[in-house]
Amino acid sequence: MENLKRNWRHLVLCALTVATILLLFGNTALWQTAIGPMHNAELTGYPFSDMGARLWMSEKAAGGHDINQEFGNNKPLYTVTLMKWLGLNSSNKVALGILFLGLYTLWNLLLLRPRRTVELLISIGVLLSPPCLMLIERGNDDIIIYSLICGAPLLLQLNSGLGRFGAWAVISILLPMKYYPAAAYAILLHREHSFKRLTGFVLLSFAFLIAFSLFAWQEMSEIHDRIPVASVFCSFGGGLLFDAVWIDPAIGQIFLIFGFGGLLCAAFFVLFRAEPIAVERHSTKGCYFLLGSSVLTFCFFMNGNWDYRLAFLIPTLPLIFRWLNTDNKKARVLATIYVSSMLFTLWPEYVYYTSVHEGYSTWVHKDNLHVASIVLKHAASWVMIGSQMLIAAYLLQPDLRYLIEDSPFSPKRKARANT
Repeated sequence: MENLKRNWRHLVLCALTVATILLLFGNTALWQTAIGPMHNAELTGYPFSDMGARLWMSEKAAGGHDINQEFGNNKPLYTVTLMKWLGLNSSNKVALGILFLGLYTLWNLLLLRPRRTVELLISIGVLLSPPCLMLIERGNDDIIIYSLICGAPLLLQLNSGLGRFGAWAVISILLPMKYYPAAAYAILLHREHSFKRLTGFVLLSFAFLIAFSLFAWQEMSEIHDRIPVASVFCSFGGGLLFDAVWIDPAIGQIFLIFGFGGLLCAAFFVLFRAEPIAVERHSTKGCYFLLGSSVLTFCFFMNGNWDYRLAFLIPTLPLIFRWLNTDNKKARVLATIYVSSMLFTLWPEYVYYTSVHEGYSTWVHKDNLHVASIVLKHAASWVMIGSQMLIAAYLLQPDLRYLIEDSPFSPKRKARANT
């Protein structure tokens, strides 16, 4: 009974999440309310439309078709080839969708264990936000990547060379699916105190990326122009703020570069000049934060990602809950700014959609209220990514400083060797 009292918030979160998912799949009309114009049962092949499209291409590839040429494929062929080898086809769509929906939901409910009411409300606000529900409804490569890459921090928890190699291998295996998992190599910096071992992983990663690029160069060049570009609606990215306020694209690109440069300078200042934050840096929670933040920062500055990729905010929350509850003012303020900007990134545009129900393709381009909602969303996303980068810098600060001192070029190491 005592354990139940302590865990009631987690039980509420689990029950509400599962009930919401079952309700949405039980009444398909609710999906349009939940995720706005990104759902249309007739046009998208509900449910798990993206997974269905990939399985359909697997069928065609198994039948001897060149899907890269004949069908205008716009995604890497890695998953298609793997599905073909496994003998999967369109009849497996629902089973695979349920499998990865289950893994995705299980990870989320294991990672988020709110201990205070405010943590419960934040967890609900993120887990049941339209972008995270959209990832469930579409069942695409991103939910597969999410479901598998979340295992990498647990391998790092083994605190051994084998565990680190396992984490590196998980990221590398997923990289051909969408390319952005390469950003997650950043987690290998966390709690790494061997300059020699880190150098080995860096060289191994570069070798893998070069080999993969050479192997898939033709395919990547062919699909480059077919990749759909996300608009300012239902998507996030650094340059979309400038698009939303009708700034000339060339000038917007300059603003994007300067903004990125400014945030990088602030992060480097924290890494090498700022005083450390006296707050616990829980190894596994810190690693999950770096996993989510590295992926989202990479996607943000590459520009134009559909909103469902914001699901990678979920792994960042366990550490943020610790920082919200610390006595350290700087950590608490940073975490508060991060959470506030996160919720303003996830919700404003979709709050607008709930009042517009006029059917597919007439949800947007409507009035000044919608323009205000997307400007608020994209402005908040800049604050979110900026605070995310600073928190990551504080997390990595002791690790990088130690690694620099451990390098063969460090004056301190040379002095110790001479002594």
